[in-house]
Amino acid sequence: PLYKTTDHILYSWNYGINWEAVKLPKKMLVNNIVIEPRSVSSNFIVYGEKEGITSGLVVTMNFEELHQRNCNGVTNPDAADSDYEYW
Repeated sequence: PLYKTTDHILYSWNYGINWEAVKLPKKMLVNNIVIEPRSVSSNFIVYGEKEGITSGLVVTMNFEELHQRNCNGVTNPDAADSDYEYW
């Protein structure tokens, strides 16, 4: 099959250099992960379906506890003490 069900979501805090997995409550075929583009929240909505079932699944994920700390230096990108950079 082209698409497969999964029981986890992969995420990265460093532009994909390292990846971590967080377990989903149910194995599912993920259709989309919804974020609010202007939000600074670490909450996401994952929606998809369980294999062989036509009804959908919606899962909320809170990454707040997974992040090590709040980012600093938004007003001074590229400074040594800033977590932000121009690209």
